Amino acid sequence: MKYIFTIIFVSFYTSFLAQIEVNGTVLDINNNPLSNVAIYVNGTTLGTTSDFEGKFTLILPSKLNTYIVVSYVGYKPQYFIIEESSFQLNVILEEDRIELREVTLDKTRFSREQLLQLFKELFLGNTEQD
Repeated sequence: MKYIFTIIFVSFYTSFLAQIEVNGTVLDINNNPLSNVAIYVNGTTLGTTSDFEGKFTLILPSKLNTYIVVSYVGYKPQYFIIEESSFQLNVILEEDRIELREVTLDKTRFSREQLLQLFKELFLGNTEQD
């Protein structure tokens, strides 16, 4: 019985320690580092962001059947397959330009004073005392 417990404990402990470390750098097409880029594992809460030099470290459990996403506002996201052991991931993000064709502004039916009064009534409440 003592040996079975030891075998179970050792197998659990070694599987717990088996982790994948992903190190890398995120740059733009001009080789400038990008800070605060989101690097995460799709479908999980595992993730990190890049520092001011564009560097990051992400620690993952050993077996994940998904991929790493690198995304940043204004840039095209990139997807990478998770390898079996620790690896280096150097990413170059390309700009993603989306142009607006037109902007339409509509006039509201309410004046600023009416909108302020509605805001006070609905969100701030009534503080009148009897």
